[in-house]
Amino acid sequence: LEPSGPVLGAFDHAGYRESLARLNPGDTLLCYTDGLTEARRGANFFGEDRVMKMMGRTGPCEPSVCVAEAFETVMRFTGGNLSDDLALLAISLDISKHHTRSRAA
Repeated sequence: LEPSGPVLGAFDHAGYRESLARLNPGDTLLCYTDGLTEARRGANFFGEDRVMKMMGRTGPCEPSVCVAEAFETVMRFTGGNLSDDLALLAISLDISKHHTRSRAA
């Protein structure tokens, strides 16, 4: 998913474009504020590339594990000093609860 408008909640009459993405069993969607990507170590930002590498390393995981991994990774990167607020939300479709119905012919 790509950003489709200004920051949420900052403007009274902001417009946003809707997008759809399929979340398959085993996929995890990590939502985060700019406090993650703009976290700094000196002049270096954590950035989108590090988010993608981090998620690639964790592979399929429970939402709580993904959130914990993201938080721990950014805290290691910054030396434990965040300069902005940070919100993380992970969503996944539980493989064990996913089933298909079959019809008798």
